[in-house]
Amino acid sequence: MLAGLCAGFAALLAAAPAGAANEDRAKVAVEIGVTDERGNELRFVADGVALGEVKRVLRVADQHEHEVEFSMRKADDGRLSLALTYELDGKRFASARDVAVTASEPVRIEGEGCALVFLARPAHTKIEIGDSDDPLAGL
Repeated sequence: MLAGLCAGFAALLAAAPAGAANEDRAKVAVEIGVTDERGNELRFVADGVALGEVKRVLRVADQHEHEVEFSMRKADDGRLSLALTYELDGKRFASARDVAVTASEPVRIEGEGCALVFLARPAHTKIEIGDSDDPLAGL
């Protein structure tokens, strides 16, 4: 099952423009919330995810294995294009491809008995402090 999923992500990434490889290495922070039909919520967080990278996040909660796998690339219109799957105990409950995502705007994806909310925003960057006598280091 995962082999087919990875092949789908590989096809999505292969569709990225050839010159975009370096540009697509920008880092983003991602939050994914999953809510099932009973109202149970589970949150996934991934920081420093590179565009074009296939990211897999696995959590065990209430003796169940929850897995989210996603990949983002920069689309031709400048937005992010998302491919995502959610599996519970090895069974796929949600899958989406080529979903347009704008930074810092949540996207809702409906699944079988569940809903996912995906949010991507620029990752926090580390501030470099130079060798200066300035107590604020140029901030």
